[in-house]
Amino acid sequence: MSNDKNFSRRQLLQASAAMASVASLSPIELMMKVMMDGLLSKAHAQALGVPARNYVFIQLTGGPPRWTWCPFTPFDSDGDLAKHQKVATRYISSSQTEYKTTNIGGLNMPWMWQFDVPKAGGGNRPMSELMEDILFLRGVDCNNPAHNGANVLQFLPSGAKSSLTALSADVNPHPISHINMNTRQQVWKSSAEKTNVNLDLSGNLLRNLLDPFIGISSSSFKTNKNKIDQAIKKSMENFSSLAKSEHPDSGGIIASQSDALDLMRRGFNDIDSEYTRLSAKYKDIIDRAMSITNLNGFAGAESVRSKYSGGYYKYLEKYFAVTEYVLVNGFSSSISFGFLGLRKSNALVGSFDEHGYGPVTSLYFQTMVNRVLAACILELKDVLKTKGIWDDTLINLSGEFGRVPGYRSGTEHAPEASTISLISGALKGKQVIGNIKASKAHGEKAYNDGVGYLGLGHLANTISHILGTGPVFTATPSLVKEVNGTFESILPGGRLK
Repeated sequence: MSNDKNFSRRQLLQASAAMASVASLSPIELMMKVMMDGLLSKAHAQALGVPARNYVFIQLTGGPPRWTWCPFTPFDSDGDLAKHQKVATRYISSSQTEYKTTNIGGLNMPWMWQFDVPKAGGGNRPMSELMEDILFLRGVDCNNPAHNGANVLQFLPSGAKSSLTALSADVNPHPISHINMNTRQQVWKSSAEKTNVNLDLSGNLLRNLLDPFIGISSSSFKTNKNKIDQAIKKSMENFSSLAKSEHPDSGGIIASQSDALDLMRRGFNDIDSEYTRLSAKYKDIIDRAMSITNLNGFAGAESVRSKYSGGYYKYLEKYFAVTEYVLVNGFSSSISFGFLGLRKSNALVGSFDEHGYGPVTSLYFQTMVNRVLAACILELKDVLKTKGIWDDTLINLSGEFGRVPGYRSGTEHAPEASTISLISGALKGKQVIGNIKASKAHGEKAYNDGVGYLGLGHLANTISHILGTGPVFTATPSLVKEVNGTFESILPGGRLK
């Protein structure tokens, strides 16, 4: 298990060299070799029908309430919890809110799901498009009511031999095993003894990530182009013989030489302009998604909006820019990032840990952030789908625990009522598993016929099952089953059509 300090150039290169089993290569040649090994291994795995999915963990640090995002059970009514005055999905006036749903494909979803969200390049799209590939897990017992303890268990459930962020990394030979950006209480435990990289968030994040390999900081990136091209040429000269010797049963790999060359050149060409483009794209999406007062049922948010005008989600556009670049170019199969809430002049003015927020303020914050996340994830989905890797990617969107209406002015921790959203091209259609009851002040998990009460063991094995990495625990079932290459709930009624 590593500590949480940033890795130096020397440490990162040493870790990569150990993975590549080559100590004599230059940094650029080293990355070329590892990328080549990864391409060959992926093609070999595809030839054998073995899934090798990417894992992206988006940590909603602070444990925000999720009733503006997730449906309640029973699915055909608002449920007892939704009747609480602090649980709201739309405004009646500037001082009053209510819980109201909208029917989307037979499922009663929170009010905001009926509206459009921004898309890249201008225009809008239905937020409900995200429901084509989503599994809501609700009422998961995280076994810890404290932020720090619950955050640790998000990464490493008790008794697990590897952290969830290491599952994909341990079986995929990408150049960088795992990239972490600003999550809280991250725990990295690799059964393959791979290395976690805590990315420096200052300046150009892609430069910070790739500098150990190509020495961007020592000179202009373009001056390294000749070195890069030479390393690519050297790697390609060995491509066919390497494929034949290491994977004789995957003869079709040799035909992918041009694809490999394109992958390598695309991965290094003009990193500055690409990072600027991607960051600007997601920043535009975020800024436009934060506008909600023009939506039906949200005019009452104007008083809150004026108070927090100019707020922003620090680094969020950078996180999505890095995630898109890394997945598209095959640098890593495991990424995690976290953010705390709304900031203004670099001060946190809207926290997800909503102990003191009434429903008027909470509804404003949560509607904004959910629209922002939906729009950014949909854009990432579009890009990955175009590149043919959306079905090979799993996103885990969750806080360290859920929330329920509290005895104070705001909401309280709900460690027995955690809500997790899994999003992937491997999940076809909207699915809901689990329930939350309101019989306790802090929320209570509900019993589910067939599997009982849901815990982190169910979550871990569901994630590992979709990733294709084997079960984390032997005594706990996965909550999904594979049917013709896609995954659906094992519970009767858990899959809603």
